[in-house]
Amino acid sequence: MMTKHISGPSPASGTSPEEHIETKSDQAAMMERKPFESEPEMTIRLLEALRASERKLRALYENAPIGIFQTNSAGDKLSANMAMARMLGLNSPEAVARYYNRLDEQVYPDADVRRKFIEQMKKDGFVENFEFKARQVDGREIWVSMNARVAVVHPDGTFDIEGFASDMTDRKVGEVEKAALKAHLHQARKMESLGSLAGGIAHDFNNILFPIIGMSELLLEDIRPGSQAYGNVEHILRAATRGSELVKQILAFSRQTDHQRKPIRIQKIVKEALEFMRSTLPANVRLEPDIQSDCGPVMADATQVHQIAMNLITNAIHAVEQTNGDIIVRLKEAAIGPEDFPGADLEPGSYAHLSVSDTGYGIDPAIINKIFEPYFTTKKQGKGTGLGLSVVYGIVKEHKGEIKVYSEIGRGATFNVYLPLMKRAQSALPAGIEQEIPTGHERILLVEDEMAVARLEAQMLQRLGYRVTLRLDSIEALNAFESTPEAYDLVMTAMTMPRMTGDQLAKALMAIRPDIPVIICAGFSERIDVDKTAAIGIKGFVMKPVLRADMAKTLREVLDKKD
Repeated sequence: MMTKHISGPSPASGTSPEEHIETKSDQAAMMERKPFESEPEMTIRLLEALRASERKLRALYENAPIGIFQTNSAGDKLSANMAMARMLGLNSPEAVARYYNRLDEQVYPDADVRRKFIEQMKKDGFVENFEFKARQVDGREIWVSMNARVAVVHPDGTFDIEGFASDMTDRKVGEVEKAALKAHLHQARKMESLGSLAGGIAHDFNNILFPIIGMSELLLEDIRPGSQAYGNVEHILRAATRGSELVKQILAFSRQTDHQRKPIRIQKIVKEALEFMRSTLPANVRLEPDIQSDCGPVMADATQVHQIAMNLITNAIHAVEQTNGDIIVRLKEAAIGPEDFPGADLEPGSYAHLSVSDTGYGIDPAIINKIFEPYFTTKKQGKGTGLGLSVVYGIVKEHKGEIKVYSEIGRGATFNVYLPLMKRAQSALPAGIEQEIPTGHERILLVEDEMAVARLEAQMLQRLGYRVTLRLDSIEALNAFESTPEAYDLVMTAMTMPRMTGDQLAKALMAIRPDIPVIICAGFSERIDVDKTAAIGIKGFVMKPVLRADMAKTLREVLDKKD
């Protein structure tokens, strides 16, 4: 009988001292014979006491909040209380034996768990905090913690088991989520470190590219147009400019910037992303662009649109890199009607339609609805974080657009992004008309610690007509300015310098002469950007490598505003 194994509880097994005292008094009452009590009367009283004790134990067993069970080593018998039945998804203790008469097949998803449990019971006679997955009657899996002991050993070597079980699914899932969160935090920290490293490399690379671009521009002024030398220098300039665009994309990934929407043309950003990806494209993958050159502008954040293109192209590369696959990137204008996307939050109108198609295996229909969920990925370890498509989805929705995916197994997949177009605006200048490069005659204090960059900047400024005083050290520049502060009309300084950075120098100069305009020329620095320069009174900000036309335009804007 079940009560045989759980009757007579001791304090060590969880019975309160009061209950223990009450049990002892009941036993004493049964042993004490009242005066003039006959044998039949005593027997009746003893039976009533036994029944009362059994009722108490039965109530404790049936109403216990924790699962209590009895089984055997053969796994063909199981009885349990109501708490155990509820844990297994059943509505009565009787259903436990009816549905779970074969423990190894019904309860345990992992058959090896049953074997380990029995082996430990044979070896030690008990188990403590034995954790395993159990299966409820509807197939749902839960985590269970079990404490059990061998109750009776039979002559044939089999034995009966009794014990307690508790559902620890919530705690176990919480631990798994914490572990996943810890892994994601570790990955984020690695990406942050990588971003800092990329930023430092970009700074040095900018200082290399700047002289190449600047000297190429100056040479083009000195060489006869149409000559072979002129063409060679043009090739150098184009290659260096492409390198500078790659650096800008690295900085877009490594810098944390606020998302600012403004009118942009997606075709330019998509082309930049394609150029960026070509350098890492496997030789067996063909990347084919089909970009509508006159696709209208959208109101968007350029960095976020770049993320969309990069993530979709990267995803396509992973889909085809094991085969000789093709990737087609298309951009065109599309008119969306009210019936085109039923259920989508798209207003009828004109949209920029960006599509990225691959000839890979395709997406399993069973998971296609999960691909935009954060951290969901089917890629191998190291191939992705599971965040790329969820980031794309979030950006598209934030821009009041839509993303749709179409896929067939064996025929690849196509991701379609729709972003609302702005109304067309007329160009500031007629096509084919180039702006003249503005010049000047003002006195400029130039501060740059890189000799090659300093010489180039000095030549560029001098050719624009400015009178230049060059200093290769920020402290020397501060001393020169302090001695004759009225000798300069503008200061142009690098940002990252030893002893005193560009923003620190600017503050010191403005403390001496508050009206002196300062322009920061930065390669990369987390300490400074356009908003921060404006906040401390700096009038201009340019990023290296800066083209001569951009430098000339910024100089005139700052100097003319001063006047």
